[in-house]
Amino acid sequence: MSHNRIKATGRQKTIFFVHLLIYAIGVTAMFMIHAGQEKAAQGWVYPWHSWFVAAWSLAVIGHFCTLVSSYEDPGMEEYRRQTQNG
Repeated sequence: MSHNRIKATGRQKTIFFVHLLIYAIGVTAMFMIHAGQEKAAQGWVYPWHSWFVAAWSLAVIGHFCTLVSSYEDPGMEEYRRQTQNG
């Protein structure tokens, strides 16, 4: 059995880059808001944005990994054959 890599389509790549762009804008905005809060408080403010940045970063990393490392399931054709034949 061989594992064939599934190449990402142009649409999938575009969706990933849109996700990456929105991520970059969102993270920048959160850091700027937090910096403004620290300036207004004139001291330390809990870094609330870190949780969102960490979770969103994992989502972007997962999206990238899915884009570049998708493989065909060698047993999928057998599964389809069995489900069609009952």
